[in-house]
Amino acid sequence: MKAAALMGALKRSWLILVLVALGAGLVLYSRLRPVEASRVRVETGPVLREASGTGTLESEAQVNVAFTVAGRIGEIRVREGQHVRAGDELAWLDPREPQQQLTVARRNLEAATVSLKRSDADIRRAQVTLEAAQREARRVDALFEGGAATLAARDAAHERLARAEAELEAATAARQHGASSVELARASMDVQAQRSGEARLLSPLEGIVVRRLHEPGDVITPGQPVLVLASSTKVLARIWLDETVLHELQEGQEARVVLRGEPSRSYRARVDAIAAEVDRQTHEVLVDLELLERPQRLAFGQRVDGFVTLEAVPAALRVRQGACDLARKTCFVERGGRVAEAQVGLGLVGSDWVEVRTGLAKNDVVLVPPANGSRLAAGHLVAGARP
Repeated sequence: MKAAALMGALKRSWLILVLVALGAGLVLYSRLRPVEASRVRVETGPVLREASGTGTLESEAQVNVAFTVAGRIGEIRVREGQHVRAGDELAWLDPREPQQQLTVARRNLEAATVSLKRSDADIRRAQVTLEAAQREARRVDALFEGGAATLAARDAAHERLARAEAELEAATAARQHGASSVELARASMDVQAQRSGEARLLSPLEGIVVRRLHEPGDVITPGQPVLVLASSTKVLARIWLDETVLHELQEGQEARVVLRGEPSRSYRARVDAIAAEVDRQTHEVLVDLELLERPQRLAFGQRVDGFVTLEAVPAALRVRQGACDLARKTCFVERGGRVAEAQVGLGLVGSDWVEVRTGLAKNDVVLVPPANGSRLAAGHLVAGARP
């Protein structure tokens, strides 16, 4: 009985020893087995806290360009996407009809001028006739008073005087009408000449041709849009930001814009305008960012990501966001080929970088656990490390 109990105790002891040995082996193996980790080097550079949002690339203004006269389009000299300067010729109307109208107006002016000259001649003739009739009337009146002329002769002389006065009045009235006709014909010719000049469509601003609404051969009316131009004087990224950052926004703040088609490049920008109303559904505010740098090819309406700098440390000791445990303020670093845990003092937590004030030095290597869920622990060997 005692022998059986002794044997049972021996077995339990051996089992415990085996388990302890296995545990010690596992601990030793875990410490000796190299662990995989990504390496992030501590460096010096700016740390930025940014507010980000999405939006579209827009022009400061778009205008519809139209002729002020009716006609048939003869040629459109620009294509969509083309850059134009203020005063560039964009299109012109078929010149034949305006030229015909100008020719008719010119001929009407010439005819009115000839008629006016004829009226001047009629006035001079009427004046000569009137002067002769006045002299004859005075002579007959003198003869009548001396008894040398009859009453009938006196009445006939005064009748001729009255007709001469009436002819002068008619000639003067005709002259006034002729002068009005000349002025009207000249004004008509000026209008036609102006319309002939308006047959050329000029760019009112510097910008980009966004759309062609008509083609050569189309008949258009005055004011009917032919082209749509977008001003390139100021290019804006209109983005929506969450209302929680509204109190930190102000005009002139530094910003950057990233095009969806060029994600590796940021374009410098600044806050140009902040909307006075927040969207009641999304609780976002519209912010205009003026691009200080522009892409080589502008395409208004394309999607962009905008970033407004809310806080910045220009030159800080920094580490990539996600490389350290911000809650515990610890980082795993490589020391002599093994994992070591460092307590760090943190400063500004930016969008991509975190400021490190104490606990790390420039060029220190911070270890980041792999994405497979493995964890790091102090003392472990680091795969690929040189002790």
